[in-house]
Amino acid sequence: DFQVWSAEASGKYTVRSAYKLLQGIEEDPRAYTLQDDYKDFYKKLWLLDLPSKIKITMWKLSWNFLATRANMLLKKPTNTTACPRAQHHSVRLFVVHYGLSGETGMLESQVFITVNKWRKPPNRVVKINFDVAYDGRQNRSAVGIMARDREGTVVLSCSEVHHRIISAFATEALACRKALQIGIDMQWENIIIEGDSLSIIRKCKTKSPDKPLVSAYIHDIHQQLLNLKDCKFEHVPRSANGLTHILANETLKRNIGVYLVGSVPEGAEKQAESERARGPD
Repeated sequence: DFQVWSAEASGKYTVRSAYKLLQGIEEDPRAYTLQDDYKDFYKKLWLLDLPSKIKITMWKLSWNFLATRANMLLKKPTNTTACPRAQHHSVRLFVVHYGLSGETGMLESQVFITVNKWRKPPNRVVKINFDVAYDGRQNRSAVGIMARDREGTVVLSCSEVHHRIISAFATEALACRKALQIGIDMQWENIIIEGDSLSIIRKCKTKSPDKPLVSAYIHDIHQQLLNLKDCKFEHVPRSANGLTHILANETLKRNIGVYLVGSVPEGAEKQAESERARGPD
């Protein structure tokens, strides 16, 4: 047993987290961790000599806050993630250059930002994605897990509802442990565990001791790895984890878990087919 600071995902006391508590602001501990992981990026972003609206758009893009078709699908205003003008999955941004004279002009060039999508695993490898949905008011969370093969075919889909989990960050660790346990139970020798929680993926890759609130889950993951021939942990952005995101949110909404072999729950079929239908990587 050891003492941890519950207001910070790392378990260590920081003035920042204490300030937030004193203000009475409820924050997701995962957001603190993400800010730490990307603080150099944000520092450079805000120092760029660009209009504020462009920098804010880039910030929204990094947090997946833009009103894209994928995000709109989750909120139900649309029933497809396809671009209305073309089947294209990239976002094109024009960089506006402001000269010293005050004149505005377009640069020699355009900036292309590719929105990452789910990728099929190599031959003889099963990829298991995980994601969570969290309701802090009701202290309730849901775990979504999806396993797919080289063809992008769903091998297994699973979701669970949990109560009294302290944070979304802790739920991410629990989901990662569940994904690994499924791989072991199914006796898959070669698996890839994929999630959009950068901090959890990093903790699974290293065995350096620390005192996070999720240390028990991470310890279990490291112990379970001894039962697998080959297991890799990979981080992906939310845009490449859409199917499990839908599964977790639907599970939290309906308050009931599922365990399906070879299929996905109702409401996730279109997303599953969209990701499976893409050409080989």
